Amino acid sequence: MARLKNCFFGKLISAVSQYDKKPYEDWRADYTGQEGLILLFQSMHSAPGKIFFYMMIREGKWMHSSLGEWKPGEVTDILYTRHSIYTFSRQHHLSKDEKWALLENTVLAGIISRERMKQEMKRL
Repeated sequence: MARLKNCFFGKLISAVSQYDKKPYEDWRADYTGQEGLILLFQSMHSAPGKIFFYMMIREGKWMHSSLGEWKPGEVTDILYTRHSIYTFSRQHHLSKDEKWALLENTVLAGIISRERMKQEMKRL
């Protein structure tokens, strides 16, 4: 079981391999440079305290990571997993309507509850 720790609108700046620090050229490349809704979940049982993310970029299109260590920063936030390093920026160019659509699509995908969506919409 995991609990939603935080969510924010931002951009996936990079997704690189832990081993050679080279950018991925697989499916993750489709998300690099994209803006969307990033949801941080904290593991409660299998690896208590570890973080993973979902990133929703449009209806029916999202990615998620494996568990890792989340390092928030002043300019960028980084998730270090066993195999990957994901770097995020909280700067974006999403309109309020785009943000609402991303929140609604996240509910429809079953990733967050409608009640949590309403809480996040109040912050917009």
